[in-house]
Amino acid sequence: MKIRLPAILTILLIIACAPIQEEKPKVVDQEKVFDENFIKQIIEILTGLDKGKQQEMFDGYMAEYKKSPEAIDTMFYYAMTLKNREEAWGIFSQITTKEPEKYYGYLGKGIIETEWKVYDKAEKNLNKAEKAAPDHFLVNYFFAYYYYKKGDFDKALERLNKIEPRYKESPVVLNLYGLVFLGLEKFDEAERYFKQSISIDDKQYTPHFYLGTIYEKSGKSEESYNEYKAAVDVRASSKEAMLNLAMTAEKLGKVEDAASIYEKIVEQWPNEAGVYLKLIPILEKLNAEGRLAKALEDSIRVLPDNADFRLKLAKIYFKRGDMARSEEEYKAVAKIKGNSAEIYLGLGKIAKKKEDYKRAMENFILALKDKPDDNEAKSEMNELKKRFKITETPISGKNIEQVMKNFSNYVLKSYKELLKERPKMKGKVAIKIAFDNDGNVTEVGFEKNTLNDPVMEACIFGNALMMKFPSGGRQSFIYEMEFNPAR
Repeated sequence: MKIRLPAILTILLIIACAPIQEEKPKVVDQEKVFDENFIKQIIEILTGLDKGKQQEMFDGYMAEYKKSPEAIDTMFYYAMTLKNREEAWGIFSQITTKEPEKYYGYLGKGIIETEWKVYDKAEKNLNKAEKAAPDHFLVNYFFAYYYYKKGDFDKALERLNKIEPRYKESPVVLNLYGLVFLGLEKFDEAERYFKQSISIDDKQYTPHFYLGTIYEKSGKSEESYNEYKAAVDVRASSKEAMLNLAMTAEKLGKVEDAASIYEKIVEQWPNEAGVYLKLIPILEKLNAEGRLAKALEDSIRVLPDNADFRLKLAKIYFKRGDMARSEEEYKAVAKIKGNSAEIYLGLGKIAKKKEDYKRAMENFILALKDKPDDNEAKSEMNELKKRFKITETPISGKNIEQVMKNFSNYVLKSYKELLKERPKMKGKVAIKIAFDNDGNVTEVGFEKNTLNDPVMEACIFGNALMMKFPSGGRQSFIYEMEFNPAR
């Protein structure tokens, strides 16, 4: 087939003159890109807050905020991580002034006001955010959070269901679903959402903590313990999770674990009075005296009027040989709830350790008056009676003179026996004695004493306490005696 040259030239000319179809450049919606990044960053912040990383995030955003204090997104992120919520609210207010047509500032104010439980104002600001950005993920999410905090779980669920499908797999959304179903007491649904959230990211506080509460309610203590432990591993600063973990450990019989957790709690929150009430009985069970002493010392700074704790501490100090502090605690207990056989016994044992036998006997006698069947006080007193030759039966008589004569004879007899061990012992004493209407001795004291022998002094003092005078009138008098081996 022949093609004539002019025809070919015509075709080429047509092709050359045809307009070239250029490919149009794609138009990037910068605002949409900004918003997507903004949403992504807010989700990261919410996740970080859940994991207890507030300070770490705050430090980072503060550095960015200093570089770009006018950037709306930076202002928002910085405010979200601020612990000072008043300051955060102020920054969100600045954003509404800068960008009154955008949702950012209204949303932020609504979040803070929800936290403050100022629900009428929170709703107004969230409505403004919704007007500026209808059906926006963050608006729906924080509206759901708002209704959850208010306790309107049905409306919270409605809002969550409005969230776009692409965001529904986000752990922060799954967690809020779980919380809402928990509020609706649909525990199986709540468990499902929390488990789904953990399957995406197992280093979250919220799902582990609330799974712990679900298992606790259903009696699954071991599972509850594991979830609370996972929650504490994520956020060690959660007092609530630590308390629940300790109580669950105690329920499971893991007493050492429980004690260790309670100790960590009071280390972080030393004024948490209720924790000491749980910790101290456990440490007693464990016979952990050193740890118990520390817990008791810390507890009385918070619970200074807890007589039981002070009494326990008094006994520990006595056991350790710290008589001064032991006595101080016994006296503190007496001020709180009055004297008792237990306090007299403790003070008597301290006096005995200090070799103040007169005061020891006085306290043991007072202990037996308060509690006649106190076997320990009886044992202590019997030991002193034997050691210092004190009569087992009251020294009595028809009148004061006869009582004193019987007393003098008994004491002088004891003196002669003690001379075998102390041949040079001699001296004079003037004893003040007082008794009540029933004839019971109420006071014994040395007005004069040149014996300088603690054993003989204890003998005189102890036997004087054992005197029984005729009833009918209170009296006090001074009685003098002389002790001389030559007589």
